[in-house]
Amino acid sequence: MSRIGLHPDGLCDQCEIPETVEHFIEVCPKFRRMKHAVEVLGTNFSTSEILRNTAAAKHVEAYVRESGIRI
Repeated sequence: MSRIGLHPDGLCDQCEIPETVEHFIEVCPKFRRMKHAVEVLGTNFSTSEILRNTAAAKHVEAYVRESGIRI
């Protein structure tokens, strides 16, 4: 987002480290609720696993839309 001028520095507002897709999905404590919901679906919480699991990917997409986060 910072590369195209939509975020001032590209850092996570919570953790102050680069906000990559992997950080958003796997690491950031700010999104613990989303992580728990995906884990309930029986998916290991990793970016590659979520991208392979349609139900988990749809849940992450819905969470992103609902939260207004731009990634």
